Order: sequence, then C-alpha cells, then structure tokens
Amino acid sequence: MKLEFLGGRVYRLHVGSADRFDIVRYISDMYRSSPGDFEDVKLEVVYNIAHPLSNKDKNFIKWRIKSFTAGNIVVSFVEERDLSYSESEREKVIPLKPIQADMEMLTGGEEDVVDTSVEDIPTIVLGTLRSGSEIDTGKEIVVVGDVHAGADIYTEGPVVILGTLSGRIFLLSDKAYAIVKRCVDGMIVFKGKVYECRNKADADTWLLFLPHSDVVEVYSDKIGALARRVKRWLEE
Repeated sequence: MKLEFLGGRVYRLHVGSADRFDIVRYISDMYRSSPGDFEDVKLEVVYNIAHPLSNKDKNFIKWRIKSFTAGNIVVSFVEERDLSYSESEREKVIPLKPIQADMEMLTGGEEDVVDTSVEDIPTIVLGTLRSGSEIDTGKEIVVVGDVHAGADIYTEGPVVILGTLSGRIFLLSDKAYAIVKRCVDGMIVFKGKVYECRNKADADTWLLFLPHSDVVEVYSDKIGALARRVKRWLEE
C-alpha cells in the first residue's frame, strides 16, 4: 500500500490487492503511531476494479476506522477505472475471444434433466439492474433482465444473465461461472484478471465464461450443449 499527502489535511491511500482487513490494519497502525498527524483528516482509499471493494467491504472499513479514531479520519473510496496497467499487470487483462462450440455437441442428445432442492434455489432478480445497483451474495444469481453499465454483481456462485450484460460480474470463487445471453461492453473479473467483452451476440447465442479460461465459449442452437459443458466442468 502507498500513502500520499495531497495537502489541506487530505490523504490518498492506494491499496492495490489488499483486502479489507489489511486496509484497516494498515490505517490502524498508521494512526496509532502518530495520532496527532491524523486528526480531522480526509482519507481517499483508491482501489482498482481488478481488486474490487464491495459495499460490504467499504462499510466494514468505515465502521472500524471510525471506531478507533473517534471520527478523526473520514474515509471515502475512489475506483480506478482506467485499464492502463504496467507491463506485468497487462498480461492479466485478457479480452474475451469467442470460440465456436463443437458442432457435434450442438446436435446431439436430449437436454439433461436435473433434480433440485429448496437449498438450490438461486437469488432471482426480476427486472433490470440499473447503474449504481449492487448485488453481493454467496448464492447463485439469475437476472431476468439487463445489467446496465455501472451495475456490479459480486458472487461466490454462478451467475446467469438472461438479458444484456453491460455492467460487471466479480466471480469470487473457483466454482463460480457466468452464463450470459448477450454482452455489450460488459466485464468479468476473476482473481485479479479482467475479461472484457464487446460483442453483440445474436439472439440465439449464449456465452459461457469458466474460471481459469482465457476465452468465452459461444453456444448456439441447443442450450443443452452448454448445460452439458458446465456439468462436465463441475465434475472435473
């Protein structure tokens, strides 16, 4: 982490890939070592979209800092939106490159039937996620609508978007994956890697993103092929 003094009792803290606990610990140590220098100051916490802070993280940081500084440090958050990374970081930014699914897969067999229990019922959003909206959950998410630019989804489970993705999906687990009906300037973030998609998919095309993959798989015609692909991946 890097601390800058901007003048006028305003500081800026670049947190890099630190999590909320590391950030609070750093600010706590800084304050306790020199409390007189941090009275009635404003602190901007700057993070990158490749290492996001959800609203839950931000509220935790604000509450903890307020508790041990008695309100002497007022925290705000700034997101770095540009993707102008260093040479080493640039390798982590991988544009989504669609590949056509195996045609033999697309033409074979009936669609699989899967039994589900009450515990398997996902979080369902009926309607559009508008700019500024945020979902943070450990469950599967199904959005029956669009995800606008400026809307964020954080999840440890799979995400299914039945409309157009123009916002961002943050996959927080190795078992999380994303199925998207259409993607126009949307973004998927997984373990510090930023995957961008700028394609306007046909109405009969589905996009699949699996963790640790450098491409988005394209499925058309039969949705069963996509379902079988996900099932095999989960069994690996």
